[in-house]
Amino acid sequence: MKICPVCDQEFPDQQSSCPQHEVELTVVAGDPLLGSIIQDKYKINGFIGRGSMGAVYKAVEQSGGRQVA
Repeated sequence: MKICPVCDQEFPDQQSSCPQHEVELTVVAGDPLLGSIIQDKYKINGFIGRGSMGAVYKAVEQSGGRQVA
């Protein structure tokens, strides 16, 4: 899966650019962080979005089940 960094719309892997914004799509599927555990505390469950300073992921706190980003 790929997403547009401008509108966050999802596209199939075969597509290379967003037809609306004419920007290169960001690959999300196969992200090495998905499913990993950070600091023995947070399990990364999904990708939320990408900005100029980095990426944001959704995760769950292992001890209490609280959803975090």
